[in-house]
Amino acid sequence: MDFYTYSRDEEAADQISYFFLTESHVYTVVFDPYQYAGYTEVYPHLLMNGVGLSFFRFDNNTLSQSRNDVKIASTICRILQDYFAQQSEDAVLLYHCDHQDNRQKGRSLVFRKWYNTYNAEKIAVKREVQVDYEGRQYFIGYITKMSNPLLDELSNEFDTFVMDIGRESFNKPDSDQETNQ
Repeated sequence: MDFYTYSRDEEAADQISYFFLTESHVYTVVFDPYQYAGYTEVYPHLLMNGVGLSFFRFDNNTLSQSRNDVKIASTICRILQDYFAQQSEDAVLLYHCDHQDNRQKGRSLVFRKWYNTYNAEKIAVKREVQVDYEGRQYFIGYITKMSNPLLDELSNEFDTFVMDIGRESFNKPDSDQETNQ
């Protein structure tokens, strides 16, 4: 698969970021161990080796139209593979689809397509749930290695985690929430 050249930045303590440049955008992929740190004791299997996954796009050329660029998907998936290759078997990436522009369902569908396309070797497990709250849909999920010895425990903790994080996050005004994925 063809992908963009990317670079890794480990300047921030424990946070790992990757960057790549397309014709019209700069992309940042962030692995943040502190995003859900307040829940580690309650959800040890899910969060002891879990990090928040976020990726952002910034305009590089305001005159250029955004297009369906398959190299973006292959680059982000390659970054995820690189990240997992350097982690223990029980590493977990947690994410939620940004909902502030009401395009969270589309983001979820794109992420699902990427997973299905780039996980042909079945090396990763992705689980995502849709939560409906006050007329709005939220998509929250995790990705881990297929070889993770805690798959059952992760699944069970994730169900409770989604409800707990949902009660806190969904009750905040949109302006207080972070933008992820």
